[in-house]
Amino acid sequence: MAALLAVLAALAVVVVVLPGLVVGRDLGGARISAAERLAAVNNVRSTLVQAVGGAVVLFGAYATWR
Repeated sequence: MAALLAVLAALAVVVVVLPGLVVGRDLGGARISAAERLAAVNNVRSTLVQAVGGAVVLFGAYATWR
């Protein structure tokens, strides 16, 4: 149960917190509109979710192979 909560917490950080940090660091203080920032955060978020999904698929393939 504790491992499941840890995984859910890590996923929440990846989906909620990390995209804003990545976009903020990438911009380096540049000014963009709110709509552009939102689009950039959503792009980063979708990429991170796809990476997590790929890791789950790879883990599933490994577990099936074993």
